[in-house]
Amino acid sequence: GDVEGALKILGGVPAGVDKCRKLREYLVVLRAEVEVARSALTEERFADAAEACERAERSVDPEACSGLFASLAETKATALLSRGLAREAANALDPALDLEPHSAPLLLLRSRARRRLRNHHGALSDLSVLQSVDPAAPGVFQAMQKIARLILESKDPSIRAESAKIRMGFDPYSVLEVDPGSEGAAVRRAYRRLAARWHPDKWTTKKQEQREAAALRFEEVQKAYEVLTSDRDEDHGPWP
Repeated sequence: GDVEGALKILGGVPAGVDKCRKLREYLVVLRAEVEVARSALTEERFADAAEACERAERSVDPEACSGLFASLAETKATALLSRGLAREAANALDPALDLEPHSAPLLLLRSRARRRLRNHHGALSDLSVLQSVDPAAPGVFQAMQKIARLILESKDPSIRAESAKIRMGFDPYSVLEVDPGSEGAAVRRAYRRLAARWHPDKWTTKKQEQREAAALRFEEVQKAYEVLTSDRDEDHGPWP
């Protein structure tokens, strides 16, 4: 995958060797595409970076140049994730990881993409491989713990509610006035009833302190409903 190193070696070959001349020309063009992709990524022109990677990939034999192919996949996936295209990023990384299964940057990127897609088991699997490759990798164990917690929460709303108490300081079941462990239709009915009661539009003629209290109550009802019904997991930048 070292294009620059290959060009240095070819620089010492006599100019009259035709095969080497053609290879040098090919590598010069390839190097230009790689530089365009990396520059575009640095300048946050993510669409341009992904397109440059695709052009370079078309001229690379993945099996013969697995390191270079993996490097292009890393740049492309980073650009795609920055555009919010998690599925496309994961798809870009799959063939590269088939060839370079222990690549730490690729495993970390795919775990992020899978997490955004709510494929928590897949994300956990990637981090497990990464930890086996590099046990000292910073933050991996903590990230694995967080994902394991998300998996438990997605299966058991009561665990999700307990996490909400710790993170947000309130009991979503209590806010929605339903029994602990309630889910599905019972939660939806409670939400509709309380959202209608506390909606700010219902309080426009009341005193200011009453309007403010109603707005806060409405917001709390919305948050409680989201905790009990949603398995979304926001990705906050690079991790671990």
